[in-house]
Order: sequence, then C-alpha cells, then structure tokens
Amino acid sequence: MPDLPALQKQATAALIAPGDLVKIDGARKPSRDVKETFWVTDVCGRNIAADVGPPHASHSRTWSADGLWVRNTTHAYTVPGTAVLAQVKEAVGSCRKYRSQGESITILGPATLPSYRGTEARYGYCYRTERASGTDFVACEAFLARGNLVSALMVIRGSSRKTNTDGLVVVGAVAAEALGGSAA
Repeated sequence: MPDLPALQKQATAALIAPGDLVKIDGARKPSRDVKETFWVTDVCGRNIAADVGPPHASHSRTWSADGLWVRNTTHAYTVPGTAVLAQVKEAVGSCRKYRSQGESITILGPATLPSYRGTEARYGYCYRTERASGTDFVACEAFLARGNLVSALMVIRGSSRKTNTDGLVVVGAVAAEALGGSAA
C-alpha cells in the first residue's frame, strides 16, 4: 500500500510557493490552497489510468491577479510521471470537442513549451471554453514530469491562444523550478 502521507509531502514540496508568482506579475498569495486528491485531467470526459489506479496525492493552489489567473496542482504518484504525461497526451488526442459541467470545450491544439531544467517530460495544449452565460475564454494547460511527480498548470492570460501560450511558458518556468527543487 502506498505511503499517502509521504506522497502528500512530495506533492506539497513540488508546488509553486505562495509568493513565487510575484516575480512574473502574478498575485502575491494564492486565493485557494487545497490538499486533496485531484485527477490530473478529465479532458474529453476521460479519467486516465494513473488517476483511477493506485492512490496518489495532490496539492492545488490558485492565484488570481489582474491579467493572469493560474492554477498549479502537483501530483505524487506510485508510477513514473512520464507515464502519466503519456496518458494525458493520449486523452487530449482522443477528441476535438467535448462537454464538461455544462460547458462546450474545443481543443485548439498543442502549446509549444521549451525544455525546462529539472524536468523529464512536458506537454501542453490550449482550448476554448464556451459558456451558456457568454463568458467564453481561452486557456492553456501544461504538465511537467520529474520522477513520480507531475506538476499540472492551467493559465489564463489575455483572450488569445498566443497570449495564453506565452503566459504558460513563463509560469511553466516557475513551476519547473519548484518541481526541480523538490525531492522526488
């Protein structure tokens, strides 16, 4: 049986620290900070095998500043993070459009991410969410792996795929630094 307290400690250590987004014009402190087990993704209405298999631990923080919204959720698994990223990539590739919580989501395609020091794999994509209220938005997500850890990011910056990808690249560097400095 996995040592859940040890996995939780790993997930927390790999998370972006509360004040670390200030250097990129992010909020000084998170508006939400939750230690709970989350799915790494539910894209295309799918849960990946790593999330329904052996238990894992997660920790999530959300920051909201003028022009930059960020959610960083780190996951500590009992399988390699690179295997989790392969499952995420397969799930994203399984559809182009889907519905989630009453919203229509269209996958726009991959987000090009640079190599980040301290990571073994990375994957990103962008999507448009259409809401019944008319408050549509574009967002991008990235997944960074190191050892048994995955750092998942969701970034909303501006209204275009380009501004969101640019924001994801910058926030990804901060997340990679946190992931690379953690004990995997």
